[in-house]
Amino acid sequence: MLKEKVAVVTGGTRGIGYAIVKKFLENGAIVVLFGSRQETVEKAVTSLKAENSAWEVSGAWPNLKDVKAVETEINSIKEKYGRTDGIGERLFGLRKQIRNVYQSYLSEEDAGVLETMTMGDKSLLDAGTRQMYQKAGISHILAISGLHISILGMGIYQILRKMGNSHFAAGTAAFLLLGGYGVMSGMGTSTVRAVVMFAVMLAGQCL
Repeated sequence: MLKEKVAVVTGGTRGIGYAIVKKFLENGAIVVLFGSRQETVEKAVTSLKAENSAWEVSGAWPNLKDVKAVETEINSIKEKYGRTDGIGERLFGLRKQIRNVYQSYLSEEDAGVLETMTMGDKSLLDAGTRQMYQKAGISHILAISGLHISILGMGIYQILRKMGNSHFAAGTAAFLLLGGYGVMSGMGTSTVRAVVMFAVMLAGQCL
């Protein structure tokens, strides 16, 4: 089903991310898994190839908090395989545009905080600001979490319901938009968990 498609999966070294990588490979995709550490990436790749030597899987470990580092790695993948996922490419381009807006209209400190809270990118967040949030015990505000996902997802869902859409139509649209947001923000572990739980909640609403 996914033969010759190229998938880049962040957080693919363990847990849900690893299971996603495996499912892509089982369906014929070429997978490049991203992780934060070289040893965990190499261990995951070795484990996957041990399961099936025919699977085409490789790994990379750019600084996932650095947009430029990730962009450089994506470009090298594009050069190697000569094709990209149009949707993923557009989402990444949208993320760059949002980042540019933040930098154009906000101070460097405010842009860093907003970028971290909304896009999961901490590359603009200076050490002083990060330490201030940690000392105040509110560093969790800077992470994309279930709270962010719930507010965004339920907001979309309720608006669509008030417009007269069915539970199923509103739930499907909200999930797809939320999934796109997750991909755009890097699909970190906390984001994946929040999106999955939101999907479970939507399923309950539709039943």
